[in-house]
Amino acid sequence: MRRYLTIAATITIPLCLGAIPASVAAPHVATPAKKSAITVIATLHGLHAKSPRYSYSTLYSLIACLKPDHIGVEIRQEDLGRPKEYLEANYPREMIDLASGKASVFGFDWLGDDVAHAPIPADWWSRQSPMKRLERELDRDARSHDSRLAAITARENEILANATPGALNSRLYDDLNDAYYARLAFLLAGTDYEALSEFYARRDYHLALNIAAFVKRHEGSRIVVVTGADHRSALMRLLKSWFGEALQWAPIEECPGEAGGTSPGV
Repeated sequence: MRRYLTIAATITIPLCLGAIPASVAAPHVATPAKKSAITVIATLHGLHAKSPRYSYSTLYSLIACLKPDHIGVEIRQEDLGRPKEYLEANYPREMIDLASGKASVFGFDWLGDDVAHAPIPADWWSRQSPMKRLERELDRDARSHDSRLAAITARENEILANATPGALNSRLYDDLNDAYYARLAFLLAGTDYEALSEFYARRDYHLALNIAAFVKRHEGSRIVVVTGADHRSALMRLLKSWFGEALQWAPIEECPGEAGGTSPGV
């Protein structure tokens, strides 16, 4: 299994909206006086370190080229400003680098109500997280070995191995990712692992809500949201459904993102 917050890999997505509790409402979006422009950029997390065409410096150059007023990072807002050692134990490198840069940064991650508004325990990932425990159990369960999932994963791995900003931020990867988690949700339905699919969908929904709240407070801004590749399609789908024409979508094609640059100080 390849989910939750696996720092060295990619992260989340199905859109099983039936798993979203009624108390988590979609935001009301009024027509703004001035539209914000938003770009959602998919990242490789730890794979950037070995990627020949989508390195950390390529990512940072792309973001700098977009000239954002604000950058959203996949870190909980309450964790911004915590010690570097704490952040390194819980978040991917590019998120930490961007959070320490010169730009205005906001955090939009959500890891569950059981750790909300509190520091993540040191043994959270190895012992305490119920979702990580389920993932480990599912990895050992023969029911998780499905030929259709394997075929989708193989096609995704081809994209990841030769990733460029354009290839990863494309409908091709998004469609494969959605297909993977739709298939996974089907396989887990009615099993002891069904809570995993429900959590994945709920997490994406909370991430989108956090981003939407920030966008609503910063009308007329240019915002770049940086997220693990497996989140991208759900975030874009939800934000588009909520904001409609009230939000301008700025494609990464505005910038090649291939130039040099080693600093995230954008």
